Amino acid sequence: MEKTVTYCDICGKPDAHGFSFAAEMDGAGSRDTIHKRVDLCPKCSASQLELFIDSLPWTGRRKLADMILKDKKLYLSHLSSTERFRGGVGE
Repeated sequence: MEKTVTYCDICGKPDAHGFSFAAEMDGAGSRDTIHKRVDLCPKCSASQLELFIDSLPWTGRRKLADMILKDKKLYLSHLSSTERFRGGVGE
C-alpha cells in the first residue's frame, strides 16, 4: 500500500493538512463563488491563522477569543505554551 504525502503550498514541507474554502468574488456586478483548496503544514497554518486574526477588527478578535476559550479543554490542550506561541511546532 502506497502512502500519499501532501506537501505544504507555502514552504513545501511534507505532511500538510488540506483546507477547503469558498470565496465570493464580485465580477462586474455579479457574485461568483470560487472553491479553493490549500495544503498547509502546522507551522504555516498557525502563521496564516495569526495573520487572519490580526486582520480582524478589535471586536471581531474579542468575539473569536471568547468563542474559542468557551471550551478550554479543547483549545490547543495538546500543545505546551511555547508550542502555542511559536505556531504549534517546537523549534
